[in-house]
Amino acid sequence: MKIELLDDYNYTLYLNNLYIKDLNLDNKEDIENYLKKLFLIIKDRYDIDISGMFEIDIYVNNKYGIVIDIFKEDLEYLDYFSNQIDMQVNIIKDSIFLYELDSFIEKDLYKYNHKYYIDVEDIDDPIIYEQGNLIFGEYVIEVLKYGKKVNV
Repeated sequence: MKIELLDDYNYTLYLNNLYIKDLNLDNKEDIENYLKKLFLIIKDRYDIDISGMFEIDIYVNNKYGIVIDIFKEDLEYLDYFSNQIDMQVNIIKDSIFLYELDSFIEKDLYKYNHKYYIDVEDIDDPIIYEQGNLIFGEYVIEVLKYGKKVNV
């Protein structure tokens, strides 16, 4: 599990398939209970107050796992939510994940904005995971739409 703290209100969690093997993504109650456990981990590790209203996007990729984007609402009535967690969860199944690389490798890639991108479905060498950054969501759509396909 990797947690990226973007600011006081935004977090991104990267969970590979090992972390979610028992999670039923079709059961809303299971998902909410799992997210509450993750919030406790974030609170303990980073000493961050986790309470209030959250909008959560879960991107699901069968090969990689899931990426969870957490956006804490900055609302004036948050005192109502003190010591409580309320969440709006959106699940985006069959998401395409790309790895962003700085240099060319001998694989089918996309080239966009002076970077190279490989679909996680095409990764067969674990070294690639150490060389790049995982890309998901709207930026993937932009890369696929405007990037140039480089076939090897």
